[in-house]
Amino acid sequence: MFYVKRLIGLAVLIIIGILPLEGNAKIVGLFDFDGTIVNDRGLGATWITPWILKKVETLHTTFQQSSDDSITIALSKPEHIAYYNDRNKVNLSETFPVNVKLRLPHQIHISFSEFHRFQTLWAKAEASIGSVVPVLLDFDPIFPDRERLIVPGYYRIFDLTFKYYRESTESRSGNYLVHDLRRALERTTYYSATHTWRGIAYPLLQSLMSHPDSSKNVHIFTSRGQSAQEYRAFWRQLISAGEIPAHQSRNTQWPKLHALGRPESRIYGRTLTEKKVEVVRGVLNSLYASPSKKHLEPDGKGGLYLTHTLLVAEDDPHYLEEIANYLKQMSGGYFANKVKVVLLNTGSDEEVAAARFPYRWTVFLPGRKARPASDEEIMNWLDPRWVKRTLDEGCEESLK
Repeated sequence: MFYVKRLIGLAVLIIIGILPLEGNAKIVGLFDFDGTIVNDRGLGATWITPWILKKVETLHTTFQQSSDDSITIALSKPEHIAYYNDRNKVNLSETFPVNVKLRLPHQIHISFSEFHRFQTLWAKAEASIGSVVPVLLDFDPIFPDRERLIVPGYYRIFDLTFKYYRESTESRSGNYLVHDLRRALERTTYYSATHTWRGIAYPLLQSLMSHPDSSKNVHIFTSRGQSAQEYRAFWRQLISAGEIPAHQSRNTQWPKLHALGRPESRIYGRTLTEKKVEVVRGVLNSLYASPSKKHLEPDGKGGLYLTHTLLVAEDDPHYLEEIANYLKQMSGGYFANKVKVVLLNTGSDEEVAAARFPYRWTVFLPGRKARPASDEEIMNWLDPRWVKRTLDEGCEESLK
């Protein structure tokens, strides 16, 4: 009985963190999904999660053309006329402008990039038509027959616009994440080396998921509403595609999901900004309290030191600024000498240059300071051998 009580007492001490535990080093990654793990922005992006826009059906004034009928528009760009000629098997004159009739689809599926490229042109609401100047959507090799010549002012956001960012409503075999990945792989094959579905943070994710003990320390925080089960199917699809290694351990734990678009995410806060910062706070505090032994990290000056590591990856400038402000503030607090915190800005080069901390990789230092990461640090984080060495061989081994 004495020994049973003693074991229970030791367990309690371990749980509350009073007694240290020997364990694997803690390397934790916290990733946004769209624009960070996957590349859904810019001309070379092959990951497309469709946005669904609905045609405006109610006229605001009697001067507007009814969208129920073919509408007359003026084509004034050579590429518009060339597309119209090819699609309709006609040979319109290239004397500008050329008036043509278009029958607009009831709904259109567009990419994130297309929506934001024409952001000021879409209808603002039902019965409030936007720009009537035609635009040409991008060619998609997966859907070569989709209508590309549209009038953006006749389309608006509605309740199903973000359907494919939510939990699948299809049959039991349906999974929007898996479908998007398969199509992204097909597009990448079609375009060869000029396009990619992999986001800027993908090599870091790949590195951390190269080992089962670091895979379980990967977190995903996203406004998407997909379930943890759908993400597990997505990870398995990546394994099937040879994108991440298949761990042989039966106890492999998948990345932890913080689905901030689901109702239960209200525990993190009211706005998405509050929720993202709160997830960072929770992961950071958990890492600070970890009983795992530390690992060796480059200090940016050619030396090494013992620490835990948190790597946060995000692409949206607004969320990045709020997360960076929080990390800078916390770098002057209690955790600074135990946790190395790194922020990976996966936005465009222009967005990185305009950020408060204008570095692709920012290391936050004790004393509320920040510096760009060194090449040695970045190469280590992206190298699966670094992950394996720090986890398998312990903190006493030097990095090579």
